[in-house]
Parts: sequence; structure tokens; C-alpha cells
Amino acid sequence: GGGVMAAYALEAEGLCLRLSGKPIVRGVDLHLELGQAVGILGPNGAAKTSLLRALCGLLPLSQGRALLFGKPIGSYTRRELARRLAYVPQNAGCDFNFTLRELVRMGRYPHLSRLSAAAPGDAALVEEALAKTGLTAYGDRLARTLSGGEWQRALIARALCQQADCLLL
Repeated sequence: GGGVMAAYALEAEGLCLRLSGKPIVRGVDLHLELGQAVGILGPNGAAKTSLLRALCGLLPLSQGRALLFGKPIGSYTRRELARRLAYVPQNAGCDFNFTLRELVRMGRYPHLSRLSAAAPGDAALVEEALAKTGLTAYGDRLARTLSGGEWQRALIARALCQQADCLLL
């Protein structure tokens, strides 16, 4: 908290990625403000997902830097990062016996204190996220029984419930 507000919510400068020593992303410069929506277009295999994963600190950069609110992505703790940035992976499976409502509630984790299992208002945020994604009727279903499209919407609902400033899809 506090301090000077960064000019950009998310930025990359000279971002480069290598996979098995081979360059897959070269020299990406990106400056995104809060409230801005941007699409990354390209053919299959063009490293769009790798770029997103690097922007949220899940892939190491071979060159350049990625900043979230003016601070290097790698300098955030996982919990701090999850309060500011939500990432919805393209293909994430679920082998656990969680209901959809429980899965969405996991988006609240970064906001819980160490001693608290739930915070006031969490249940309402979960229901709101389910409603926004058209999944209210599926809340009690096991997440692993959802169709591919329902599963993607469930991950978006979890990210919305996270209430992060930035959402990467």
C-alpha cells in the first residue's frame, strides 16, 4: 500500500523467452493501463500462452523485465501477486472432488488471514462470480464433471472472485 501510483498496471520491456535454448519470444514491449483490454493474436504455437505465463511470473525471462504496478513480477510473494493479478490457464484439469462453488471460493485465498477460513462477504462474492459466468445452477456439481466450456467459465469465475486488479486470460 501507499506510495506513488505506477504509470502502468502491467508492462514488459524487451521481454525475451527461450524454450530449450531456442528463442520463442523476442523483444516484447507492452504498456497496459488499468481498465484497458488487449488481445494477443497469433497462430497456434506462436507462444501466446508462454508470453502470458511470463507476464504473471510463471516462466523465467531470458532477457528484459516484466513489471506489475511498477514492481518486478519476481519480487512479489505468490500471495501478494495473487491479490493484484489473476491468471486463467487455457488447459487446466481438475482431478479433485471439489464442487464448483468450492473451486470458485478458492479465488478468495489470497485475501484470507492465516487464521481465517473465510472472510465476511466471501459467500456473496462466490455467488456473484457464479452468476456473472452463468454457472449459478451448477454450484453443487463436482468440478470434474463439468464440460470443457463450463470448466473454462468456472476458472473465470474463480479469477473474478479473486478480485485482482489485472486479469490474464
